[in-house]
Amino acid sequence: KSMSALFQRCQPAPEVGLRRASADEQESTNRHVLIRIHSKLASAMWQIFVTEEQQKRNSG
Repeated sequence: KSMSALFQRCQPAPEVGLRRASADEQESTNRHVLIRIHSKLASAMWQIFVTEEQQKRNSG
């Protein structure tokens, strides 16, 4: 009982909706950034892989 009372005191009703909306926005932004970083990482890894393969071929 006391826990639920604390919870209600910590979250004023009018702000909850706004806070949730901004959290969703933040989440989608984070996802876009992660996707961008991932694609950059993937292309970088691919380039490293390709150059290593070429060096192996040249040396062998």
